[in-house]
Amino acid sequence: MWSNENHKPTPDSFRGVEPIVIVQDKEMTVFWGDTKLNPRGTERVWKAAIFHRSPEAVSAVALDADSSGTASMLYTLDVVRGFLYMSTHKTSESLGRSTASTYVSKCSSK
Repeated sequence: MWSNENHKPTPDSFRGVEPIVIVQDKEMTVFWGDTKLNPRGTERVWKAAIFHRSPEAVSAVALDADSSGTASMLYTLDVVRGFLYMSTHKTSESLGRSTASTYVSKCSSK
């Protein structure tokens, strides 16, 4: 959802993405995977700090910043039902807009 479009839902380019999540101690590592916007070889990796952990779920937060703007990401791994949720809030100073996005991925054990 883009601020300059009054936050109406839009299709994304993440079909076929298979994120990988590793939970260790107080850190969650998220390998997001290739997308239409980020073609093969440009996989993104985030280290997120775990702030909640239970037998049912693990939640963590990561921050990302570069010259184009900033992003805060919230990840929740629903262990019981097998879903990874990712929500992000981005501010792009160069484009003069902000975004809010939420994604979900079905988990499998490999």
